[in-house]
This record gives sequence, structure tokens and C-alpha cells, in this order.
Amino acid sequence: MALLLIFSTVGTFAFRYLTSGFDLNETFGNVSFLEVLGLIFGCWAFFAIFTFFIAFWLRCAHITIREGIISGRNYWGRKKSFPLKYLKSIDIYSANGVKAVVANGGSFGKVFIYYQTEKLHEIIEVLEANLPGNMEA
Repeated sequence: MALLLIFSTVGTFAFRYLTSGFDLNETFGNVSFLEVLGLIFGCWAFFAIFTFFIAFWLRCAHITIREGIISGRNYWGRKKSFPLKYLKSIDIYSANGVKAVVANGGSFGKVFIYYQTEKLHEIIEVLEANLPGNMEA
């Protein structure tokens, strides 16, 4: 996203520079060159900080299973937890770029376990052991 914004801004100014006959005063008549550099750097800095914020938020989206209770994030990123004895099913979810295994707790909600989760197979084994009737997922 940041690259798209930077390239479109630079491309717009490059196009204006070419169509003005390579005249800097006409191209940047309303905006100083330092303001253009500030705009590009500001956009880059904003998106870099935003990216680190998202990475930190995803880092906090870990799955824990302790004392018979699974806790993790639902589709919208909210924290959900429920006792494993209320586990109804294990489903596979894949839409809008999100690929996950869903632990369905019925009225307690769903916990999404994304494919990139470390030790995914161990988590699935624990969930399968707690399925009603020990059915396969």
C-alpha cells in the first residue's frame, strides 16, 4: 500500500514535470520540493508504523490450551475462550485470504487457528481428542 501511494505520487509529479516542458517552477508551483519529500517520507513512515502495529496485534493472537480451556481469537480478532468439553466440531475455513482451522464451541463461539500457527498439528491432535464421540475432523 505504501509503495502504491509513493509510486502514484512520484508518477503524478513526474508526469506533470514532463508535460510542463521540464519546468520545475511550473511543476511544483503550489508545492515546494521539500513538501513533496515530506509527503513521501510521511506516507512511508505512517505505513511502516501501521505495519508494525498489525504485526504486533497478530503476534498477540496466539492459541492457548490450559486446564481444559482453549482461548484464541475469533474471525474478527476478539478474544474467545471456552472449555474443550463444549467443543462441537473442527472445521476448515478458507475465505478472503484467511485460511484457518475453526474450533467450534457452539454457543461459546469459535476460535480460529490460522495455518501459520506454530505447532498447529499438536493443537489439532488435542482438539480431536476432545471431540464428541472422538470423530475425525
